[in-house]
Amino acid sequence: MNMNSLNLAQGMVLVETKPENIRFLIIVVGAIAFLIIVSKIVKAIRNGGSGGKTSSSSGSFGSSASTTTKTLSHGSFLRQASTAGFSANEAAFLERYARQLNIINPSTIFADSNKLDSFMQSVYKNIEHYAKTEDMAEEEKAQLFAIREAAGHRMKTGRIIHSTHQLKPKLPISMQNNKGNNYSTILLKNDSSGMFIEQPKDAFGDYIRFRRGAKLTTFFYTGNHQGYQFKTKVQRSVEINGRSYLILGHSSSISSLPSRKHERTAVHLACRYFRVQVQVSGHGKNTKRIVNTEKSAIAGIITDVSVGGLSIQTVTPLPAGEFIKIQFDAGFGDRIAWANIVRTNRLRNSFAMHVKFVKISRKTANELHALVFSYV
Repeated sequence: MNMNSLNLAQGMVLVETKPENIRFLIIVVGAIAFLIIVSKIVKAIRNGGSGGKTSSSSGSFGSSASTTTKTLSHGSFLRQASTAGFSANEAAFLERYARQLNIINPSTIFADSNKLDSFMQSVYKNIEHYAKTEDMAEEEKAQLFAIREAAGHRMKTGRIIHSTHQLKPKLPISMQNNKGNNYSTILLKNDSSGMFIEQPKDAFGDYIRFRRGAKLTTFFYTGNHQGYQFKTKVQRSVEINGRSYLILGHSSSISSLPSRKHERTAVHLACRYFRVQVQVSGHGKNTKRIVNTEKSAIAGIITDVSVGGLSIQTVTPLPAGEFIKIQFDAGFGDRIAWANIVRTNRLRNSFAMHVKFVKISRKTANELHALVFSYV
């Protein structure tokens, strides 16, 4: 290497190792690192801290907390619940659990009977797992099954009445005023101006007068035995062809009356029942009842069951009117209920006793409901 080349190389080293060049490189590297860090922070904020995963709002019946920003609309839920025939109290109960189960769209509940039953089954399981105490669980289950039974009855009744505009003439109607007085009448004509009903009469055959604006609670039953009620006011009274009519205002706030009939299901459960004798002595406040249960058991097979009673197939029946204690296991353990025999039918080789419960624990009643609706 000649002298000129050596001097040139030494000059390049001096240039590259100048302090100002080192500081420039440090600043550039630091700026790049800062930009990388800022980019990661912005990305994390956009993903909501979830590592890039997005939540789903499919309306599944899960019990974990939802990460979606959408919530159930109170107004929409009430409208769809009312359309499905649920009362305000029933809707409030269902909405509370819909929020616990992260339901976003009420249509996932009220679209059809299968979705509704699936939702109620999820509510039952939610109560089973998350109720704070056993008593609270049984109370919530009892309320759920009361709603489920009423809904099941409405499902079988066909078209639901939502407005008094749907009512047809010749429909029997019962009315109750603010004082609790009851009146029976009939719907004679129904048009956009109001409902023309036959003016009720008293025991002497005289027309009962109602002042204009009087508030009435009105009840009626459809041909399928489904009951309804609504509140209305007297608009006026008129005479047409010598007959007196009351004209009632229309209403779109009609609620279904609860059904007393319990759903039942066919089963095949071994049971034992014991004859119970009740001895009554005294009168009024001094009445005393002594209950004696016989120790000898009679074998039988429970062939169908509801929360209101059951049927027992046996070769040793007891007559109608007798009281019995029944011991059975429907899959929840040994249970006891007291019942009254309503009637006994003869079968080919045995008898069928149809009994009505007179005493049954709420826990056992809830278990029978769960059995009937196949929630277990």
